[in-house]
Amino acid sequence: MTRDFGIDLKMGKYKNEDVVTDVIGYVLEGVPYGLPINASIELRKYITAAVLKHKNPEENFEEIISKLNLDDLTDEKNVTVHDIVTHSISRSVEIASQVINDLQKKLKDNIQNINLGESLFFIAMIRLKESFKSCIILIRNGFFVEVITVLRLIYEQLCWAIFVIDEKSEEMIKKNKTSANTKYLKEKINEEYGKLYGFLSEEAHLAPDTIFKYLSNKDDEIYILGRSAIKCKEEVISLLQLYKIYIEVFSYSVNKHFNLSTDDKSYYNDFINIQFVLCTELVQNLTGDKSTIKLIEKV
Repeated sequence: MTRDFGIDLKMGKYKNEDVVTDVIGYVLEGVPYGLPINASIELRKYITAAVLKHKNPEENFEEIISKLNLDDLTDEKNVTVHDIVTHSISRSVEIASQVINDLQKKLKDNIQNINLGESLFFIAMIRLKESFKSCIILIRNGFFVEVITVLRLIYEQLCWAIFVIDEKSEEMIKKNKTSANTKYLKEKINEEYGKLYGFLSEEAHLAPDTIFKYLSNKDDEIYILGRSAIKCKEEVISLLQLYKIYIEVFSYSVNKHFNLSTDDKSYYNDFINIQFVLCTELVQNLTGDKSTIKLIEKV
């Protein structure tokens, strides 16, 4: 029986039950709290009133609610385009890991032997969803220095995945060093991706010519930035590009590596093509650029 990805998606085969990245942090009168990105105005209203009641215990809760300006509780005032993009990536990478797991199961059901390299490929690709989500949590909380190191880790893991999937020698896999893998994304996916890795490496190693981004000038005094929401927003485009590369690596496995039937290829390519369209739309939301997704200019 021919499978249809769209039908499987609608029927809930690929449910997203991990909501760890749904929470957005806020601070009201010095009190930190979190709300899901899709929180209703009603929920925002009662949480806001609860915080104000906590700070002003003598005031009546209902009176506090009556004084709230509902315009301040809308999505436009509480959710940024960067929040929406990172939320979309989180949702997509969760589904992607399940689709990749589905491919692994499909191969086993068809009694196709999966060698060591292919097994490691699936482990890396499925495990990477946690790295993407870690990035989103760091971005949401302003840790702009730390997020770069995880972005670089994602790139290196994608290089590892693209290396092991074609490597048949277990001895070569065991002897492999992560630092030697960075060429594989350039060779098998896109030669321009080396520029992205160069950028991430400089930033992760705190190269001297990048030190200025950790400093801030205020009232003629220099401050060292520990966190910055503004600078974290600049890294969302890198995260998005890495998600696109993640889908390209999966596409490589479907179309150039595994021996799949025409129906199975069509099934997984339906998912892949949807993700490429999503990436283009998210880039447009972030930058206003109506062209397809491309390398970030800063690399």
